[in-house]
Amino acid sequence: MSNNKEQIKAELEENRKKLAEKFGQTKMGSTLARRKHKNVHQTQINDDKKLKQVIKKFGVQQLGNIDEVNFFKDDNTIIHFSKPEVQAAIGSNTFAIFGNPETKKFAELMPEILNHIGPNQMGLLQELMKENQSKEKVEKIAEADPKDEDDIPVLVQGQNFEEASKKE
Repeated sequence: MSNNKEQIKAELEENRKKLAEKFGQTKMGSTLARRKHKNVHQTQINDDKKLKQVIKKFGVQQLGNIDEVNFFKDDNTIIHFSKPEVQAAIGSNTFAIFGNPETKKFAELMPEILNHIGPNQMGLLQELMKENQSKEKVEKIAEADPKDEDDIPVLVQGQNFEEASKKE
């Protein structure tokens, strides 16, 4: 059996030599470069288009003249959309908001957001007002000049207040 294998190998080598003499040095396969698959990353715009097509099935209508949308979160932050695109399907209680959201703190949107707050945010508003009042008090105390304050004489045990004030 090993004789057979050696004989087959010898025949293959002879045949290869004959082919090389007849056709010369040839390359196997194509001379073109292999085409590699290029991954195309889908952008947010394509996702928005698909989402809008799905939402259209609900019978949504464009709501115009909306300047801002605010979502109040439990951690006292607000998701703020300025000039969003809002679509609504009132019958199915579905609203879609498209735009660039920004997460902001309650204090950052404070003056403009007062008419948007509900009962849940009233407690937060009260806390903010207390913080601002305490900060203002601390600032006033820090700004106050110690020379401007009325000096209170130090009382020594056994002395009267009137006597200590006369000495100074």
